[in-house]
Amino acid sequence: MKRTLMLLALAAVCLLPTSVNQLHAQGQVEIRNFVATLHPIRKIVRVNWWASEDSTVASFGLNHSTDGVNYTPLVDLPAILAGNDGNIYEYWHVGAPLGLNFYRLEVVYVTGERVVVADVKVDIGAPIYSYPTLPSNPRPGATPLDGDPDNPWEEARITDFYGRPILSVKGENSVDLPDLPSGIYILHAKYATGWQASTFVVTQAD
Repeated sequence: MKRTLMLLALAAVCLLPTSVNQLHAQGQVEIRNFVATLHPIRKIVRVNWWASEDSTVASFGLNHSTDGVNYTPLVDLPAILAGNDGNIYEYWHVGAPLGLNFYRLEVVYVTGERVVVADVKVDIGAPIYSYPTLPSNPRPGATPLDGDPDNPWEEARITDFYGRPILSVKGENSVDLPDLPSGIYILHAKYATGWQASTFVVTQAD
């Protein structure tokens, strides 16, 4: 059984995986295959692990750091109390900064005790091109696309995370954005040497 805390599912394409096989025993809980994977679309990291079912566990805490010393919480995933063969947990970290990204997994017991069980890291290198980007929650209407004047792009497209087209422009430096529903979107930019992609997130208020 999977628990995914993203609005849209994304097919996993694994590059540069880093993993830890860790057995942590307190009661009957086991943690294995703690993995952080950099997606080809930069600044997205998939973190996942396997855990056995254990009624003494309330949740699993995932923390993030850029120096491996100072960690901040990313999410607490409630424990899944179903599945005799254990359960797979995953979290998509959208907007991870360039450089080293460290992830730390904690087991949170029903008593409130938090126990660190594993650390992994992923290196997000600088992109090859300075391609156009869009900020999170862009407003509908004409929106400029900033790029690198020394490496101009020829065409820009916006799709959802499933690759379904939303709009396309050529020879312009802006796009007329519609009112997009909540989700993760991909901005594709075509250069003479090929396509590059970046992501932006739309979160609509309830």
